[in-house]
Amino acid sequence: MKCFDSQALRCATRSTIQMPRLLWAFGLLTALGLAGCGSDGGVDPDPDLGVADDLGTTPDEGVLVDTGVCVDGDEDGHGVDCAQGADCDDTDASNWTGCATCVDDDGDGAFTGCDAYVDITGPDCDDADAVISPEAYELADDGIDNDCDGSDLVAATASAGIFVAGVVGCSDVSPTRGSRQQPACTLNGALGRATHGDYFVESSTQDIASAAFSGGNVRLYGGYDPSDWSRNASDDPTSINVDSVSAGDPMITFVSGGSFLVDGFVINATPVGDGVPERAAFELTPTERADFRRVRIATTGLIGAIAVSGINDDRPSMSIIEARVSCSDTSLLTSSLLECVRGSALEHAQLAFSSFRTNSVGRNLHVVELQDVRHIDILNNAFQASSMDSSSRIVVANSPLVFNAIANSIAIRSASNSYAGVFELGEVGSIVLVNNATQGWSAATVWLFENSDTLGALTARNNHFYETGTPAMAAFATRFNRSTVTTYTSTGAAEFNACSMQCQDVGGNFAGDPLFTGPEQADFLVSGASPLVDAGVDPGPYVRIPGVGFSFSGTRPQGGLFDVGAYELEF
Repeated sequence: MKCFDSQALRCATRSTIQMPRLLWAFGLLTALGLAGCGSDGGVDPDPDLGVADDLGTTPDEGVLVDTGVCVDGDEDGHGVDCAQGADCDDTDASNWTGCATCVDDDGDGAFTGCDAYVDITGPDCDDADAVISPEAYELADDGIDNDCDGSDLVAATASAGIFVAGVVGCSDVSPTRGSRQQPACTLNGALGRATHGDYFVESSTQDIASAAFSGGNVRLYGGYDPSDWSRNASDDPTSINVDSVSAGDPMITFVSGGSFLVDGFVINATPVGDGVPERAAFELTPTERADFRRVRIATTGLIGAIAVSGINDDRPSMSIIEARVSCSDTSLLTSSLLECVRGSALEHAQLAFSSFRTNSVGRNLHVVELQDVRHIDILNNAFQASSMDSSSRIVVANSPLVFNAIANSIAIRSASNSYAGVFELGEVGSIVLVNNATQGWSAATVWLFENSDTLGALTARNNHFYETGTPAMAAFATRFNRSTVTTYTSTGAAEFNACSMQCQDVGGNFAGDPLFTGPEQADFLVSGASPLVDAGVDPGPYVRIPGVGFSFSGTRPQGGLFDVGAYELEF
C-alpha cells in the first residue's frame, strides 16, 4: 500500500516498531536451535547429518529455515505461512488483500477499499467529495449523508434536538418548549435549555444576547420553515442581530467542548461603546473542531468575526466554507490590531469558497491571523483588505508545516507610508502557491514575505501580480535559503520565475492588469479580455480541493483550461 501523506508517519512508525519484534523472534529461535532443543527432549540423534530439527535449524550451522510458523508483522492475522492467508503489506493492519484499492482519492483523510480501518478513517461513503466522510459534520436537511452514517439528518423526523420558532404571544417560561410541536420562542430561550445538541431555527430574524456553552457538541442549523420544518439555508437563512455585546464580550463563547457548527445564518454584530478591547463575535475553544458553513458574518467596530483556538493538549481544526465574512472599523483608533479571523494552536485550518472583506480607517488589519497552525489550506477565496492609515495583510501565519494557497483572488490597499502583505509567513515547512491573482494599491505590495530563516521548498505556479502604485509591480521580500535575503522590487514576475532560492517548482507567474470588474468592492469577475482567462494550471497535482470544479461563477475549467483566481469565466 502506498503511504499517503496522512499515513506516512504511522507507516514509518509501525515499520520501526515491528522490526525489534522480528529480531527478537529470530534471536529466540536461533538461541534455542544452538542449544539443540527439540521435541524429543533436546537431543539431536545425529548432529552430523545436518538435518533440520523440530525448531527449524540445522544443528551444524544454526540457520533459520522455514518451519511453517506464521509470521505476522502487523498482527492482522495475515502473513507468511498464516492460516488466514498472505499479506500484501505486513506493516499495515488495515490491508492484507486491498493494498491497491485502499485509497483516499478526494484527500479528506478518509479511505475506501481497505480490508479494515485500523488507525485510519473509513470507509468513506463518497471518495469523490472531500466534504463527505465518516468524520464530517452532518449538515441537516441537505439531502446528503455527510457523515456516512446511512442517512441525512432531517429536522422533521429528528428524534432529538431543540426547535426555535417565534409566534405571537409565545413565552419561553414554559419548560416544555423546544419540541417540534412547541418550539422555543427565541434563540436565547433555546440556548438556555441545554449546553449541547442540535438546534433547528426558523428563518425569521432573531435577536440574541451573549451566549456561552461549556462542554458537549453544539450544532446550530438555520433557515427552517416551522410549518413543516423544511429547510432552505442558502436562500432563506436565519438572521441574527447581536445588539447587546458590550465591554468586549463576544456574541457566542464555546469553551472546552467537542465540536461546534454554525450553518445557515446571517449574523450582524456591533459592540456597544467604543474603545473596548478587540474580541470576536465567535470565540471558541473546541477540543475537536469548529466549522462555519453557509454563513454571512458582518462585524462593525472593534471586534472581529471568528476566533478559534486550541487549549491544553487539544489541537482542533477550523473550517470556513461557503461563507461571507466582513469586518470593518471606523473608530479612528490606531493603537490596536483588527483581526477578522483568528486561529491559534490548531491542527488544520481550511478556508474554502468564501469571501473575506476587512476595512479599517486607522488601525493595522489582518484578514486572517493563524498562529501555531500546522496545516493551512486557503482554497478558492476572494479577499479584499484596505487600511486607509496603516498597513494591511491578507494572511499572516507562523510555524505552519504546510501552507497551501490555491485559486484565490485578492485586492489589497494600505496607506501610502505602509506596505501591504499578501502572504506573510514565518518558520514554514513548505509553501504551495497556484493560480492566485492579486491587485495592490500601496507604496509597496509584498506578495510573499517570509520573515524567518526556516523555510522548506517553494512551489509557485501561474500566479498573477499587479501593483498600481510604485513600484509598478508587486515586490517580493523572501528568505528562501535560510541565509540570504532576496528582494524583488522591479519587474517581479520574471525574476520570480527565475527563482534561485529554496525553490521546488516555480514558473508561469505573470503580471498585468487583471481587468477585475470591481476589486475594491471584492468584485473579481472578469471578461474574456482578462489575462487571467485560461492562464492557470490544473491544481489537482498540487492540492486536492474539496468540491474541486467549483468556482464562484461556475464549474471549472471552462474551455479545457483553468482561469487564474477564484472566478472562472463561463462560455
